[in-house]
Amino acid sequence: TENMDVNELDGNRRVRYEKTWYQQMVYGLDAPDSIIGWLNDKLSKTNLGNLYHLFDLKKSEKQFTNEILDQRKTISKSIQYFHQQISRKQYLDSRLACEYGLISIYARNTILNILKLWSNNDGNLFPVKKLGDHLFIVKLLQLLHYHYTYRSMYIDENIDRITVLIHSILQFEVKELIKHISINKEITIKILQNKAPLLYELQKDIIIQLVRFILKPSSFLYELNNLDEEIMIKQPNFNFIFKILNIFVKLATDKSMKQDEIDSFLPSLFRVSFINLMFNLFLLLPTYESKTFILRLFVTLMRTSKNINLNVKSQNFLFHLLIELFLFTESMISPITQKLQNAVMDITFLLLQRQHSHESVTIQQRLYHKFQLPELPEKFHDLLTAIDIINTLIDKNKQQQQYLKRFLEQSYNILDRNFRITDDDIQTSNKFFDTFADLQLISLMNEHSLMNESLYEFLSALPNESKSYPAFYKNYPLLLNVPRKYIQIRATFFSLFNIFIKKTISTLDFSLLPGQSILVDYIRIAKNYLLQTLKFELLEESLSKTNYGTISKLSEVKFDTIKANNHDNEGNNTMFNQAFEQLHEDAHIIFRASNERLWQATYLEMHSIDQGGPYRDSITAICSDICSSRLPLFVLCPNGRMNNGLNRDCWIPNVFPPNKPISNKFKKQYQFIGHLMGMAIRKKHYLNVKFPILLWKQLVGEEITMKDIEGIDIQSFVIIKEMEIDLEQNQSIDNDSEINYLCTSIMSELRFDVISSSGQTYELIPGGQDVSVTPRNFPEYCERYREYRLNEFHRPIEYIRQGLCSIIPYNFLTLFTANELEEAICGKGEIDVLLLKRNTIYRGDYNENSPHIQQFWIVLNEMFSELQKKLFLIFVWGRSTLPKLDKDFTSKFIIQTISYDNNHEIDQMLPNTT
Repeated sequence: TENMDVNELDGNRRVRYEKTWYQQMVYGLDAPDSIIGWLNDKLSKTNLGNLYHLFDLKKSEKQFTNEILDQRKTISKSIQYFHQQISRKQYLDSRLACEYGLISIYARNTILNILKLWSNNDGNLFPVKKLGDHLFIVKLLQLLHYHYTYRSMYIDENIDRITVLIHSILQFEVKELIKHISINKEITIKILQNKAPLLYELQKDIIIQLVRFILKPSSFLYELNNLDEEIMIKQPNFNFIFKILNIFVKLATDKSMKQDEIDSFLPSLFRVSFINLMFNLFLLLPTYESKTFILRLFVTLMRTSKNINLNVKSQNFLFHLLIELFLFTESMISPITQKLQNAVMDITFLLLQRQHSHESVTIQQRLYHKFQLPELPEKFHDLLTAIDIINTLIDKNKQQQQYLKRFLEQSYNILDRNFRITDDDIQTSNKFFDTFADLQLISLMNEHSLMNESLYEFLSALPNESKSYPAFYKNYPLLLNVPRKYIQIRATFFSLFNIFIKKTISTLDFSLLPGQSILVDYIRIAKNYLLQTLKFELLEESLSKTNYGTISKLSEVKFDTIKANNHDNEGNNTMFNQAFEQLHEDAHIIFRASNERLWQATYLEMHSIDQGGPYRDSITAICSDICSSRLPLFVLCPNGRMNNGLNRDCWIPNVFPPNKPISNKFKKQYQFIGHLMGMAIRKKHYLNVKFPILLWKQLVGEEITMKDIEGIDIQSFVIIKEMEIDLEQNQSIDNDSEINYLCTSIMSELRFDVISSSGQTYELIPGGQDVSVTPRNFPEYCERYREYRLNEFHRPIEYIRQGLCSIIPYNFLTLFTANELEEAICGKGEIDVLLLKRNTIYRGDYNENSPHIQQFWIVLNEMFSELQKKLFLIFVWGRSTLPKLDKDFTSKFIIQTISYDNNHEIDQMLPNTT
């Protein structure tokens, strides 16, 4: 050993260290003996290798309760007692048990309604303490949760009543705590117990349950088949624990709180001992979904406040775990493992950010980092490089020299020698390009046909002096004054960035919704810098993986046009509803078929033979019904009804009472519209519908803004904006009576209600129609008003998204911008006559040089309006839009010599279409 090489000795030490890191972390816990055993998720059932998810609409009907229902059935089965014949005593006992059960149900509902009444009224009409001490109330909430989760036969699809109740009570308590923070700047356990007793008791109860579980993890793995209800109630209830933890996080991330208030409040809610217990819970929970939930909770807390952190041992475990997960081969990766890996990458990224910030690195961490950390995976380093490039794109003042060099070094083999760029080139190009100029260059690269050939062809085609070729940059005016050299450098940089993103994107789970992953959201932030070629390449791959194959016999869809012209209020006679009734049950299969046509359209009493024309015409008719008053699904936007403002031709989802569920039929019809959108993307048969940008934004996970609402209703925020300005200008008025007079003079009839975009009036709070707006409650009124407006169409659009995502995997849809998704579904807004001309075949005596053919194209291109062009397409092709690209033309436009009719002169005959 004395002659042993020093490097070999260090290597052996490292091997021993890496073999023991797992045992060191789980020492004393009832965990598997090895990391391999720990990573074995025995309870999850999933198909390995299938990373592209389609939304299961049958599951979505109970998407929040399906697992609960399965558990309820198992529990109910275990406590039922069956006899074909029973005695009178047994009958009486059964009847008594039923009556007792009904009394229990009524009692629980009564208590819940009493609590709900209290939670909706800050005036404490019924103080919650009247029910007893808060320890008893926690037990009561647990029992109510158990009842509505496992025993109740009725589940409100829109409202988790227990969550709403607990959140509303705790929200009131947190307000009292925040008032205390503003004075004393500190929250002790005693203060927490006095000011927020329910919060304190819930926190204590969770800690007790976690300790019980850590001491005996098998309590989580009970056999449901042999389950007794009383035992179930006494076990650690992770459904309830996760519900409360979610509420805690929601309270701690409330946007109304200031950062210093959050920094003071959060550590009192999630103390160090609580965080450590939760990490032990992460180590012991058997399923990937549960582990992922805990990690996401940690990420949210750490992003919210710098005062929340993991201890050094936990950080070390996560670094090693990341390496282990990257060792999984592609055949071993499943959706649940990818979600866990994504969560581990998120928290690792956040921890690395903390380590780079001197103020967040403790002495202990600095001592720890004297030891050699395991080398993180190469793909993860590439991802960090991509994020640093994104940061430089978003903020030109941030220059990441180290990562920029790494990025360019990896790109040398990709580029032609004549177009290689350096980091100095990129720095210099920043002087000519701001965000708007960048986006115009991206738009040029997306729209220029030579980009489909190669980057080299595109760069070579750029004019030497932009000022000499103003027509080239007609639609990109910000590029006019930029030297050709720097346009080439910038375009090269963007092309390399897209190649780099393509290489790293496979490590991330893009099925996650916005806000669920830091790293995924980083890539989505840069979606405007991703070229459409990359986006469609990723999308096409997911479409190919989820293609259903060829259907041998197409479904016949019968359309009664006479019935369709007989309008009714429910839209039952429309072409849309006729198609819906015959297709929606199997649409998630039919619309993924590889057939060129997905159904055979038969027009009753019209003797039509569907060779493509009736099929295309039926889609056009369906779209015509969607954006019309013939269906109750959409209404013309307020700007259109008032003939004022922008987007007057846009149709918005109908508005439903916010506190009531949408009917099952309407829900399925909205989902069917999503099916049609998915069909349009797959088959390139675009839909002629006109929806506002806010609908497309929600479909791709972008945030809807007040500007988007004003785009459909210019009057939506006028009143509250005027009142806010007037009150701000009169803040110097101290006399309450004068302020009240001012408020009354502006809007004497204002109440806590709102007129929806479809014209109905809804209350913003329970009993809001009787609550007057005053200067004191005006901020709350504004907050609730804006919240209603921004979420007014959320449910219908969510149902559309569900339908869309049952045809198109959601994974990469969120990389598209709202405008790009609209174009992918509806085609370009303008008819590209030159595109149609390139895809035209001439037969008979005609060719492209025939005089009247040339006249035809001149008339169509220069003399027809956009509406006339659409009508022309409908006449000859049964569709009102063109495919986006030449390659998307599955059938060509044909112009052929007319068949002569001996009974009529040629000039007396009308054109015909086949």
